[in-house]
Amino acid sequence: MVPKPSKEQIKRALEAAAAARNDPNRPPKKLTPLRAIKSKCLDCCCWNQNEVRLCQVEHCALWAYRLGHIPDDLTLENAGKKFEAFKAKQTLRP
Repeated sequence: MVPKPSKEQIKRALEAAAAARNDPNRPPKKLTPLRAIKSKCLDCCCWNQNEVRLCQVEHCALWAYRLGHIPDDLTLENAGKKFEAFKAKQTLRP
């Protein structure tokens, strides 16, 4: 049986975690391309995560990646087909 932590132990653990988050010597998280895209989408949507999910600007180059992951169905072939369909739709407009 694992003993339950005391209130003092929990308090010390929470204080240590808060100190680690605010440590100026702590290295920043690595900015990956997907994190950069997610940050740009949040910036575009006024830092509202729900607005990023509901984004309707499908012709944006970052739209497929806006949630911070690569979609399974996105391949170069599919991306090319989607772009050609988008281009055809644009030429039909008056």
